[in-house]
Amino acid sequence: MELYNHFILQTQIVYEWVEPKICLETEEGAVNKPPKGEFMECPPCNPGTEYKDGSCKPCGVLEYSDGVTPCTKCPPLTQPNTGYHLVQWYSWPDSGLHITCISPEGT
Repeated sequence: MELYNHFILQTQIVYEWVEPKICLETEEGAVNKPPKGEFMECPPCNPGTEYKDGSCKPCGVLEYSDGVTPCTKCPPLTQPNTGYHLVQWYSWPDSGLHITCISPEGT
């Protein structure tokens, strides 16, 4: 009998204050951050993409996806929040992105 180690990648939604923090949660009537979410299995793809033909492909114009479900047309009078919202990656999306490092001095 052979044993295999199986690793299940998990994720969790955690809410953090936007920095710089300007709200005081100790004031009367203030809203608290929601609690951490339960751990769940990572989706196969990042938001705005779907698993197709062996890899994650971006959704088309006026489509959206949570990374689990196939791309779907946006409801009438809505549009997707476009941009890269990478949650996980094993390879960088091939879309002509250029990555560079800068120092705090801007060099």
